[in-house]
This record gives sequence, C-alpha cells and structure tokens, in this order.
Amino acid sequence: MILPVSYQTTSLDEIIPPLNYGLIYAFACAEAHREQTVQVLQQGYTKLLQLRPYLGGDILVVPTEPQGVHDGRIAVADLSMPSSGWTHNYAELLEAGMPLSWLDAVLLAPYVAGTATTTKPFMVQVNWIPGGCLLTMSISHAVVDASGAGMVIQSWAQLCREIQGLSEPETHGAASEDINGANNSIPAFNNKTASGASFQTLKTRPELWKLLGLHWEDNIAPPPDAPSLPTSFPAAGGSIPGMQTAIFSFSRDAIARLKQDATPSDKSQWISGNDALTALIWRSVMRARFSHGSNFKSSTSTESQATVFNGGVESGNEPKSIVSVAINGRSLLKPPLPASYINNVVYCCMTELPLVQMLSSPLSTLASSIRRRIEAIKSDPALIHDATLLASAIPDVGKLTFAFRAFLGRDLVTSSWIDIPFYEVDFGPVLGKPDLIRVPRGQFGGLCCLQPRKPGGDVEVFVSVRGSELGELLEDEEFGRYASFVCV
Repeated sequence: MILPVSYQTTSLDEIIPPLNYGLIYAFACAEAHREQTVQVLQQGYTKLLQLRPYLGGDILVVPTEPQGVHDGRIAVADLSMPSSGWTHNYAELLEAGMPLSWLDAVLLAPYVAGTATTTKPFMVQVNWIPGGCLLTMSISHAVVDASGAGMVIQSWAQLCREIQGLSEPETHGAASEDINGANNSIPAFNNKTASGASFQTLKTRPELWKLLGLHWEDNIAPPPDAPSLPTSFPAAGGSIPGMQTAIFSFSRDAIARLKQDATPSDKSQWISGNDALTALIWRSVMRARFSHGSNFKSSTSTESQATVFNGGVESGNEPKSIVSVAINGRSLLKPPLPASYINNVVYCCMTELPLVQMLSSPLSTLASSIRRRIEAIKSDPALIHDATLLASAIPDVGKLTFAFRAFLGRDLVTSSWIDIPFYEVDFGPVLGKPDLIRVPRGQFGGLCCLQPRKPGGDVEVFVSVRGSELGELLEDEEFGRYASFVCV
C-alpha cells in the first residue's frame, strides 16, 4: 500500500474549503452476488480504516470539537424497488451514457447532497439497481487532491483483491513510513517559516494568489465582516439555475487529429494533446456563449457584476477570458515530493487572452499559449515556493475567496482528472473494473471536467452550459470534427 501511515495537513490543504465531492462507479452485478459483494467491500473498507485511521476520522473539525472515527460501516441502498424513485436498469443506464441528470445526489450520494454533510475524508455507499451496482465514494477535497483520491481508491481495491485471494498482501506500513514526513523537508510547507511580515510582502503579488486559485484583490484585505467558510458544505447542494451538463466523448484518434491540427507550424513549439483539447473546449464554449453577438464589452452595471463575479480582468474596454488548468506540483517543489504523497499539491495555471482574440485566433495560437504558460510555471521554482509560502502565511484561511466564484461567464475552469487512473481500479471478481465513472448531478456546477482516460484512450468531457448554448455547441463545425455527443 502506498498510502502514508499517518496524516498531517499543510498550507495547501488549509486553503481548500472542506468540500466533499462524490465519485460514482458503475459496475455490472447480478442480484445473486450482492451479499458477497458487500461482504468483500466491507472487509476491505474496514481493513483500510484500521491501517489508515485518518481516513475515517474528523480531520477537519475545529479543535474545540471532539475528534472521532466513524463506525466503518458502508451504507447500502437498494434502489431496485419501484418505491426507491430509481427507474432504470443497468443496461438502460449504459445505453443512455449514464447521464448526470439521472444521478440525484440525495439518492446516490447523500454525503455530498446537502441532506447530510461530513468532514470525514472517505465515505462509501453501495447503491443496488437492477443488474448493477453504483458505488459512490464521498471524498474530502481538503484532505486529498485527485491524485490522492485515486491512491485511496486503489488501496481499497487492492485490499478487496487480497481478501479474495487474488494477490499477495502488500507491506502496509514500512514502505510508506517516510511519506508523512515528506512535507517537513519543504520549507514553504512549514508554517513556522511564515510570518506576518512574510504575508505583508507576498500579498502584493497577484501572480501568487492566482497560482493558488485565489482572488487576490479580495484576499489582500478581507473586510472584518467577511463570512467564514463553514466547517463542511456540500458539493452537490443544487445546480446553477438554467445550467445543464452535457457529456461529450473524444476518441483516441480524434485527440491525435486534434493535436496535429493544433500544433504550430514551428515544430519547435511542442504542445500536448491535453493542451489542444483544452484550447478547443475553451474556444468552443465561449463561441457558443457569445455566438449571437452578446455584448461582452466591459461596462454596464449588470455586466460589471458578471465581470467581477467571474474573475474577468479588463484592460480598458477589452474584456479578457481565462482558462485555468490544474497542475500537479509534486515534482515542482524543491525538494520534490514523492508521487505517492496524497495531500493537495495542485496549482492553477491561468492563461488569459482578450476575448475577441481568443475567439478569432487559430487553434494553434490558443494551444501554444496554454503550453507556454504551463512551462513558464514549471520552470520557475521560486514562483512555486513563494506561492506555497503565501498559503502558509495567510492569517485567516476561513475567509478566503476564490479566483473563480462562478463558472458560467467568460472563463473556463478545467479539472485535473484526465491523467488519474480511476478506470484502472480493479475490485476483483465481485465487481471487476468500472464500466463508467460519473459524479452526482449538480456537483461543481459550471466546471469543465476532463474525465479520466478510459481503457481505450477515449476521454469524456463534462461541459456546463445554459440551455441555448448547448444547441450552439452541438452545431459548432470545428467542435464537431473531434467531439461526439454522449448525453445530457
């Protein structure tokens, strides 16, 4: 097992709100195998919490509240009865593409739905439907980032395989003893290195706040009456009015063609497939949003509110658009952190262009702009260090505001899941590997989620749009060369 034996929060965890999000894994499972499946999942889960108690404890509660570990029981919901409110069998679910509109968090993922909240890092619910299992995992983003979440799930699946006698038990302690202390070797992770003087110096640098994904102007001097973030709040408490999430698929061949088409003529300007995909989605969504000549010039009171609310930065009367790409910072810190480090180590790479230029430039210009910005951050260890130091110097992390407080504007925020091996999770004969992975309806409304690569290399993308924008996106000729509509 690669998980650390114990857990210690760092400044990069503390600036993340205590937000629990859900992952829903879809597996085929016959009714006759349900009892055995729950037994194996429960035994593996119990063992996981015994080996790593911090995954069952209230890590994020305020100090005055008692620390506690939940009883380690997996919740089980039988949705195969008509009275449950669920109306589809497993074959129908797969044929429809497992639409997010079907995945009510109250039913499938109550710990992220608003009906119940928790500060516990890793909770599980088994949802039985006719012919299948929807396995929901509730994960605290303030404890682990996407890479860390992938490692937690992989470790649980490994224990389930061991219980079924499919693999030799791994060494569950010695191999990972030093991981917990890895952050102590990073000066900027040590809160003792930060001070009020450090904050006064660092807070004037907007590039540091942006790298942390924070709104720099609001956070330099938060008003005394600024509300503190709650100890826990749901990720899927409700959808943005008028917004829907459409799922598109990009095949391995389509991504290869897209990369070739978006590569600059100067072959020395290398771009990745992810750069090309991000550039295409950025422009396509903004083109759908402003296709009818919407007045996106800076301006009126109504629009200025949208401008501030969406993080747009104006230069004169020229509105800007930003795309944010999450970067795994483990190898960027000095000294680097091990790949098996589960805490949050994510930085936000923001590429900003005038909106008119972004809509009219060749795709290669957008892709190369994204790549140049990523490489500029990766090649600047002092920037990474200072941003991390700023995080540790912030006097009140409970009053932070984030760079993207709403997503349906001129900016696009992308997830960091595309290279996480969520589809490689294997629970052994009881469930095997997942057919599809989704999130509850309304979760992270407005975020553009580049889903993990599927076994064949295909990538599914969740795109949040308003109703009228979806039609524009479906008719977009450039977008349609590479994307296939799945469902909404």
